Amino acid sequence: DAGVDSVVLFAKCQYGNSYYPTEVGRRHAALGGRDLFGEQLTAAHARGIRVIAYFSNMWDTAAAGAHPEWRMVPLASRGSTGRWPALCLLSGYRRFALDQVRELARMYPI
Repeated sequence: DAGVDSVVLFAKCQYGNSYYPTEVGRRHAALGGRDLFGEQLTAAHARGIRVIAYFSNMWDTAAAGAHPEWRMVPLASRGSTGRWPALCLLSGYRRFALDQVRELARMYPI
């Protein structure tokens, strides 16, 4: 009724939580195995609404905590990397993130 033709749905947030049943990343603990992303995608498609999967790339507090060697270290002259710990795409994080994106593309029509 609002004339919406597309939406952005969270697949993975800056905290490293996946909102779908991932085998690669970290599932959101509060979802109890529920596929929130998939449910929302199905509902949107049933209404003719296109879906963009939001995937927080470079910012992932869970991955930064588990793999501190993936974190970017800012130059002293530049200061902080911002609110979220930034991960270097030239580290092992790159493979981790690409594996998650491939998983999403394989599982869902996005």
